[in-house]
Amino acid sequence: MLTCSSYDAMVYGSDAQSVQQSLTQALQTIEELAPDPQGLGNRRILISQYGLFENEQPGDTWRADAVLSTAENAGLYGAFFWNLNDNACKRNGHYAPVAHSQMLRSS
Repeated sequence: MLTCSSYDAMVYGSDAQSVQQSLTQALQTIEELAPDPQGLGNRRILISQYGLFENEQPGDTWRADAVLSTAENAGLYGAFFWNLNDNACKRNGHYAPVAHSQMLRSS
C-alpha cells in the first residue's frame, strides 16, 4: 500500500479543476514510479490526508470534494480525513479553550 498526501494540491489549487489536475498528476507519478508486485493498480494507493483548517478556509468544502471525487475517479482504495477536530479553532479571534475549567466542571 502507498499513501499520497493531497495537501499541496489543496493548498495551491485555486479551483476544483486545478486541485483535481494537481492530484491526478501526483497519482500518475506514483503509478509510474512505484512498484506494483501484486497487480493492484490504483487500489494500492490511499489519500493519507485531505482537509484544511476550517479557520483558514471557512465554508471551503469544494477542496475536499475535489480530492474525494479525484480519488473515486482514479479507483483509489480510500482517503483519510486529516483532522477530525480542529485543534487550532478560533472563536471571536481567540483560540477555543481546550480542557477549560468550565468544560471540566460540566462533564
